[in-house]
Amino acid sequence: MTTTQQRFKFYLILILLSGVGLALALPILAKAHASASFDRLSPSAAEKIVYVAKSGDGSFGNTWTQAFTNVQAAIDVAFSGDQIYVATGIYTPGLNQGDSLQLKAGVAIYGGFDPESGIDQFGERDWLAYPTILSGDIDGDDTNSQGVVLTTSHIVGGNNYHVVTADGTSTPITDTTLLDGFTITAGKANGGDVPDNRGGGYYCDGSGSGGECSPTLRNVTFSGNYAQYGGGFYSNGPSGGISKPSLVDVTFSGNSADGSGGAMFNNGNLGESNPNLNYVTFIGNSAGFHGGAIRNYGQNGISSPNLRGVTFSGNRAVYGGAMSNQGSLGASNPSLEDVIFSRNSADEDGGAMFNRASNGTSNPTLTNVVFIGNSADSKGGAMYTDGELGISSPMLTNVIFAGNSAGALGGAMFNSDPNGNSTPKLVNATFSGNAAQLGGALYNNYYKGNSALSLDNIILWGN
Repeated sequence: MTTTQQRFKFYLILILLSGVGLALALPILAKAHASASFDRLSPSAAEKIVYVAKSGDGSFGNTWTQAFTNVQAAIDVAFSGDQIYVATGIYTPGLNQGDSLQLKAGVAIYGGFDPESGIDQFGERDWLAYPTILSGDIDGDDTNSQGVVLTTSHIVGGNNYHVVTADGTSTPITDTTLLDGFTITAGKANGGDVPDNRGGGYYCDGSGSGGECSPTLRNVTFSGNYAQYGGGFYSNGPSGGISKPSLVDVTFSGNSADGSGGAMFNNGNLGESNPNLNYVTFIGNSAGFHGGAIRNYGQNGISSPNLRGVTFSGNRAVYGGAMSNQGSLGASNPSLEDVIFSRNSADEDGGAMFNRASNGTSNPTLTNVVFIGNSADSKGGAMYTDGELGISSPMLTNVIFAGNSAGALGGAMFNSDPNGNSTPKLVNATFSGNAAQLGGALYNNYYKGNSALSLDNIILWGN
């Protein structure tokens, strides 16, 4: 048995034998995540630094004293290679719902400064002690905690449709376009047309041939943003475009969508939307349809994000409480490593994860993943896999299912193959304390398809 396998078995045994509750178990399991540290300091040399502060005189932006008082003014004078330093405070994009902070290619924006307290150098900044908030609350009437809306039910009236926009449809947005050290809150994408009903917190547009939206976000929190699709973040790469944003040390909390993707929607319709997520937390997000935290949509294209060291906790949707993957005539094959799904729930199927092929492929790869305490009212307490007219064959290695439940079928996993292929492969998997009316651990519904469940080194314990 490898070191990784031994580590995961040890964590499970420790939790079960010592009676450790979920609240204590999760920090223990989280230590299984890789310990790599991403550099939060030492930016590359800037061509020019532009300053933003509530205390500035708004003149030139070349010192803290002469700082611009709004972020867009600094972006407007910046060029690729420049950096923008933003002091603690609350900043809105503008007074109209259609206003949004329009990022510029190659410009890096950093928050967490407080020049009035002497925190005015890059190495001194602290985005936790000196919060820098980008808010869509243009009327200043939302219920908030120190300027941060904690849940979308606290939004009052009309807010900005998008707090931040990165438009890579004409000039590609690459990883040198950076937002680091901010809280993005109170976006409300409730407009009647695209894109004003998508991406309340951040709208990333790489649509069209030659389009690309692949920015970097570090040390960012999305809190209390709303949209029809993608409450916190909308990654748009359709019609031959590409959207591959990189998110590092990012938190999504209390975001919601009436449709799909409560925190994040990745649209690869006829294009590609493949974000990279490293050490990201999704907590308490919700959607009215698919993907309480993430909806990956690969219709006629590709939506296959890469996740490493990610935690999903307390998210909810009708299908896929945490994540929903659909490869309709395309591919949605996300890769997950060192990931925890805890206490996510679905009103129908897939308490944590929902996979559907729909004439395409939905083949997630999971390595070192824990499903604990997830639930579905109908099928697949942790995972629902459907090979409908296509192929849905997840690959799971070193995976733990503990304490998951379904109201009907498959307390941990439900696999179905209507006129398609559903052939999940599990290697080194443990099922413990899962429950359902039928199939406490696994339920396989083979119907007019080609299916075979492959199991290698499986432990079933008290299901």
